[in-house]
Amino acid sequence: MSWYRLTASVSNPADLEAARTLSERVYAVLEKNLERRLTIREPELHNQLRNISPWRHFDGAIVSSAAASDLIESMLLQEGFWCRLESSILDIHVGEGEIYLGVRIGDASAAEDIVCLGLRRVRHSPYAIVRPRVHPYRPADGKFWDVVRQSVDGCGESVLLVQWAGGMAGEKWYLLHDGSEVSAAEADLPPRSICALFPAASSLRVEDEESELWTRIENGSVPYGNVRLLSKSRHPLRKAAMVSDRQEFDESVRRERGIKVSHIVVWPQEDEHEPLFAVCADVDGVVRSSALFD
Repeated sequence: MSWYRLTASVSNPADLEAARTLSERVYAVLEKNLERRLTIREPELHNQLRNISPWRHFDGAIVSSAAASDLIESMLLQEGFWCRLESSILDIHVGEGEIYLGVRIGDASAAEDIVCLGLRRVRHSPYAIVRPRVHPYRPADGKFWDVVRQSVDGCGESVLLVQWAGGMAGEKWYLLHDGSEVSAAEADLPPRSICALFPAASSLRVEDEESELWTRIENGSVPYGNVRLLSKSRHPLRKAAMVSDRQEFDESVRRERGIKVSHIVVWPQEDEHEPLFAVCADVDGVVRSSALFD
């Protein structure tokens, strides 16, 4: 892989023209090489955006070169979505005011086009990664969903996290009470999502102020970054919120700010039971995801 860097002054969201010019230059290279399909890899979503969907922007989703150009522009403007983009000739990584283009070895035509753009040759992209070859989690198959149903039957309710993209906005939280809600969650899974079924000891109702878990949260023995507040709702899919400190936690559970909270979920620490993880298959039924929870 040969890497090149393209830079522009995108110093603030008002500098839309610089971002558009930069993304159009990449689009021109793709079009000239008849490369009209790119793959989204390792998406992250840190803000809810109207034009980003878990069904169109999941890991492995195919987008047109025009749609990829729009994504590049959005990433340059740091609107909240980020991903790697890959085609048969290029890898595209977007940073702060810069784009790294990786040309696959042997593709002389694309390399020539990129050099003509005046790009600077660099040793590597700081966003390049080595992906594991093995799948770290079990598949989210019928056996996994049997375990989820058994958990719901045994506990009366269970918390399920579905992570389709990195970042808070890439989380989908479910509070499941019966088999029909489990089936609804099972039918609402974007490809390559990672599921995490939380142990019963990791969640509590907001009124359970005498519980050990509540005490641990209040005295700071649980990192607040590991805490999620789930909204009150009639539906299994719940809104979730984070807190950064004790004051935010107190204000949120007392409904002085944010969502109306019904449940509190805590990510287990290293010495506790982990959630049960499973990974969803691709659209063709094959499990390809190698992503890990951080």
